[in-house]
Amino acid sequence: MARPLLIPDAQNATIQELKLFSRVGSYETATRCTAIQMLLAGVSTELVRDALLVTKRVLRKWINRFNQYGQCLIAQTQNHQLAQLATDVFATLFA
Repeated sequence: MARPLLIPDAQNATIQELKLFSRVGSYETATRCTAIQMLLAGVSTELVRDALLVTKRVLRKWINRFNQYGQCLIAQTQNHQLAQLATDVFATLFA
């Protein structure tokens, strides 16, 4: 039996915040933010998967990570300085 897809928690970030954060991060961050933005806007999961060429499993992982950690940890990066810079810039924009 397939696991049901999670629903992104809209309290973690607004669509506008995700747009700003996606511009600071990498291409992968932008893709993940786009997926969450689309889901928050009400687009079906099938359409998101088709548009971004990702699997159900990948989309489930992105939603789960977003729900657990919010917008700042949507991208898993090995460059912690870039992640910290992105977090600092994001915090400055909304301070």
